[in-house]
Order: sequence, then structure tokens, then C-alpha cells
Amino acid sequence: MECPKCKHKNGLHNPACPKALGTPEAEAMYQRGREDGRAGRSKTEENPTYRLGYGNGVCALEEKQNGYDPRFA
Repeated sequence: MECPKCKHKNGLHNPACPKALGTPEAEAMYQRGREDGRAGRSKTEENPTYRLGYGNGVCALEEKQNGYDPRFA
């Protein structure tokens, strides 16, 4: 099984993954980063958890712009 946040497998996590950190603050930081990346905004923080979310948000934005449909992947 793959973590939806950091994409690590077999129950492992990136040290910046909010699932590994297990705090509401880490989850909020990840979500802020993901929202900024998804909206195409510039990074505003250097926190590793924020950057992980930001990278995932940028990927989601690119998939949307390129017409990615997971049903046909």
C-alpha cells in the first residue's frame, strides 16, 4: 500500500510526511502547501512538510492542465 501524501510504500513514510509526524499542525502545513501548489502560487515557506504538499499540489495542477484522467491511466 502506498501513502497518498508521500508516496512511500509498505507503511514507510518520508520524514516530512504528515502521516509520519502525526500532528494536526503537520497536516495543516501539508494542506497549505498543496493548496498553494495546486493554485499555481509561489512557495511561501521552506518547511519540509509544506514543500511535500506543494510538490503534490503542483503535480495535481499539471494533471488538471494536461487533461489527466485516472480512469484511463
